[in-house]
Amino acid sequence: AQFVKNPVGFVSLAKNPIRTVADLKGKRIGVDAGGKLAVEAVLKANALPADTVEFVSVPNGVDPLMNGEVDALIGFLTNYPIAVKNAGGDVVTMSFADANYAQFGDAVVVSDKELSENRDEIKAIMKASIEGWNSALSKGTDAIADIAMKHGGADNGLDRQLQVDSAAVLPSFMLTPDTVKNGIFTLTPELIDQAVSSLAAAGITADPSMFDTSLLQEVYAENPDLIPGFTVPAS
Repeated sequence: AQFVKNPVGFVSLAKNPIRTVADLKGKRIGVDAGGKLAVEAVLKANALPADTVEFVSVPNGVDPLMNGEVDALIGFLTNYPIAVKNAGGDVVTMSFADANYAQFGDAVVVSDKELSENRDEIKAIMKASIEGWNSALSKGTDAIADIAMKHGGADNGLDRQLQVDSAAVLPSFMLTPDTVKNGIFTLTPELIDQAVSSLAAAGITADPSMFDTSLLQEVYAENPDLIPGFTVPAS
């Protein structure tokens, strides 16, 4: 998984904050289709009824929160809080992990058939992904922003400074003592068990056997230079 700490969560304002699960009661939550499913899973994981919150369909961006149309948004904590601050808001966040729903962000999903029949190709994809992120994390925020703006960012109206600020937050979701030691994207048995438990609490059946860690172990064993010795960001 790119993010071993899930970077998704609730983004609210200090004047009407969501700091704990208890604060969800009665709140209007701005979501898209995927966000609604995620919040429903959070509610189930905390044994809360579906009507604890009111769902409001909203477009991308923080305007619905800033305009008072909703009490909170579901979004990546790598960019939504920054956008709220830039819009003059006093932002409060609560990650899904802090809401008893610990999942990975941008997990890599592959079928058993592909893993069996095209293992070398998948290893090549993961090696390239690791090399790209190692380079980006080493070169810093400006490099990540430059990549984003060059490959579609400018054409889609992305704000470069927002990309710089967002890039500064990325390492805190990617670099842990374990990923610094074992390489980015790697998952520990403890993290896998935590994810399975969170899914079960949300009523979703999963099993540790669904998480294959052997492929990345092979990639890093064959390419030890892919572990550059990053520093864990200060919390």
